[in-house]
Amino acid sequence: MEKFTDEFKSAASEWMCGVVNTNQEGVSKIITIANVLDEERMNEIMSSPEMVEWDKAHNNTDIIYSMERIN
Repeated sequence: MEKFTDEFKSAASEWMCGVVNTNQEGVSKIITIANVLDEERMNEIMSSPEMVEWDKAHNNTDIIYSMERIN
């Protein structure tokens, strides 16, 4: 995912990633929390040919949620 860092900078002011242990051999999940400022740009990044290729190579499925900070 590091190869997408510069692109993420064009859509989000900050983000954090963490790996979740699924207790399944060779299977993990990555959770990313981001302050997305440009949703259209983030959509372009996430649907780009390079990202689609990365997803296929890593058997990845993106599930995206929108959250609003309360305080």
